[in-house]
Amino acid sequence: MAVFQSPQLYLSVEQVAERLCVSKDSIWRWVREQNFPKPVKLSGRTTRWRLADILDWEGSLQTNFCFSMLLETSPAVFMASVPCPGNVIASSRQIHAGSAQ
Repeated sequence: MAVFQSPQLYLSVEQVAERLCVSKDSIWRWVREQNFPKPVKLSGRTTRWRLADILDWEGSLQTNFCFSMLLETSPAVFMASVPCPGNVIASSRQIHAGSAQ
């Protein structure tokens, strides 16, 4: 039985920064502060992030954000007042789903 393995997709610091609407300096600061996935060194001067790691990180942010908001307010107020960052997560899933085809 053949096992399908999706190709590993990598993003540059520019692509990661653009995806998250932050500066490249912010990405590197988050890495130093251990608040962001570690990059992978592909060669001497080539550093990239695995898309899968970024997707996992984005998912954990949404989960942590939503859970902390639920602890502070009632679910009805939470659902009515907090915009969901789903546009970033949804676009991530679309990219991820497209890579498996």
